Amino acid sequence: MKWPRVLPSCEAVLDYEALKAACLAEDALLTKDETRQRLRKALMERCQKQVPWMLRLHQERRRLRGALQHAQWQSDATPTTGELRNLEDFEKKCTLESAKVKEEANWLGERDGIPGLGDRIWSEAFEIHAKRNTNKAKHEKARDNNHDRLIKAYAERSVRPWPSELPGLKQRLTYDQMKGTVLKQSSTSAQRAMLHGRSAPQIVGAQVACQLRSALMARCQQIVPLVHRLQAESRAFREAVKMGYVDEDAAVRFEEIDYSVKAEIEAVKIEAEWLSDHTGTKTGMGDQIWPAAFEIYTKRRAEVAEQIKSAQRQLNQIQPRPLNSVVADAVD
Repeated sequence: MKWPRVLPSCEAVLDYEALKAACLAEDALLTKDETRQRLRKALMERCQKQVPWMLRLHQERRRLRGALQHAQWQSDATPTTGELRNLEDFEKKCTLESAKVKEEANWLGERDGIPGLGDRIWSEAFEIHAKRNTNKAKHEKARDNNHDRLIKAYAERSVRPWPSELPGLKQRLTYDQMKGTVLKQSSTSAQRAMLHGRSAPQIVGAQVACQLRSALMARCQQIVPLVHRLQAESRAFREAVKMGYVDEDAAVRFEEIDYSVKAEIEAVKIEAEWLSDHTGTKTGMGDQIWPAAFEIYTKRRAEVAEQIKSAQRQLNQIQPRPLNSVVADAVD
C-alpha cells in the first residue's frame, strides 16, 4: 500500500492554526464560547481527516505481521525494505499528529473548564467516524432504492415533469433592484471601490449589506427544492433517457433547467462573496451560503411539518375522524 508523503490532515492543520492565530490576535475572542466552539470544531475536523488513515495503518500493521510470519505480502511477496520504511515514516507522522492534537485539546479544555479533553478527543473522533460511515451506508442504500423506484416511474411515465423555468424570478428581481438602487445612490468613489473588488460592507455599510444578504438568502430558498430534486434524480433521469423512457422534449427541458440551476448557484456564490464583511463572522460567504440555505430550508420544513401535525392532533381532539397523511412537502 502507498502511504502519502504528507499527512492527509495537512490542510485541516493549517486551517486550525490560522483560526487559532486569528483568535489569539484578539484576546477578547478567547472569552467567547462561540470562538472556542469554532476552534473545537476545527480541531475535530483535523482529527476526522486523519482517522481513516490511522485505521488503515492499524490494518496494515496487522497484515504486515501476518506477512512476515508467512513470508507473504499481498501478492505473495515478502515486504521490501522500502515498503517497511514508508509505513514506519507514515506511522511516525501519525503519532506526532496524535500528540499535537491531544495537546491542543487539553489547551482548549483548560479554557472551557473541561479537564482531560486531550485523553478523550481521539476516542470521540473514531466514534464520530464510525457513525458517519453507518449513516453513509444507510444513505447509499436509500439512494439506490430511490434510483430503482425512479427508473420504474420513468418507464411508467408517471414522474412529474421538470419545470420549464427557474423558480424564484420575483426574488431574483427583488435582489437585483435592491442592489441597483443601493449602488445608484452610492458615491462615485464607492462605485469605483466596487470595481476594484472591495466588499459590500465597505462600500454600502453593514446595515445595507445585511439587508442584501437577507434578500439573497430568500432568493436561494426558492430553488433549494429543485436543487434537491436534481441531486436525487439526475442519475436516474439520464439512465432513463438511455433506456428510451424519456421523450426528446422532456430531455431538453431537463438539460435546460439543470444548466439554469448551476448558473444560479454560481451567480449567488459571487454575490455572497461580495457581501462578505471579512470580520470573521461573514468571511468567505461564497462557500457558506448554499450549505446555510439547505440548513435553513430543512429547518423550516421540519417546523411546518410539526405545525401540521399539531393542527391534526387538535382537530382530532375536536372531531375525531380519518385524515389523509400530510407531509412537509406541503412547503415545497
